[in-house]
Amino acid sequence: MDEDKIIIIPEKYYMDSLIIKSSKESKYGQCFCCCLLILMAFICKEEGLFAVCLIAALILLRVVMLSNEILILQANGLTVKRGKKERIYKWDEFCTKLVVNAKGERGRSKYINFSKYKYIQGRGLPAVFYQLISSNLIISIAVGNENIKAQKDGCFYDCIDEEIVAEKLKEWHVELSGDNLGKLPWNE
Repeated sequence: MDEDKIIIIPEKYYMDSLIIKSSKESKYGQCFCCCLLILMAFICKEEGLFAVCLIAALILLRVVMLSNEILILQANGLTVKRGKKERIYKWDEFCTKLVVNAKGERGRSKYINFSKYKYIQGRGLPAVFYQLISSNLIISIAVGNENIKAQKDGCFYDCIDEEIVAEKLKEWHVELSGDNLGKLPWNE
């Protein structure tokens, strides 16, 4: 593995925190599709599909850029790292802290959406549509119900276990609205 491509996360983030990274497989797949669409644009240039393929490739490229993020949840807030840029949010900054049911794609049962704006909740449209407009409109964390464990490096990839995130957010006194997360009080 090249040393240039290893992302080093400072030790201060590991203390009482949850770290969620994007999986490399999804990034590589999206980059491959983007290159394929650009190639298709040039192949279909004379058939009038050039603009359609090029626009699709640009949208997919934006999704790839957005998916290359690291979310670090801590007692004092949420840190979003995209490339070399880092943005720190306090829990009080979010007007919307909402749990939304997912349709069960790729083992995900729910999403936790955080937004500084009251009316951007990610219920009607998936969060990725809001992020295409501006990457800071909504922050979405995929939650799974399949006993998901942290990897060897202590991070979760793409999705985090529902019980773990529910316990930590409760410990940090972060109140969520919407659908229930974790064990229901009457099932404990």
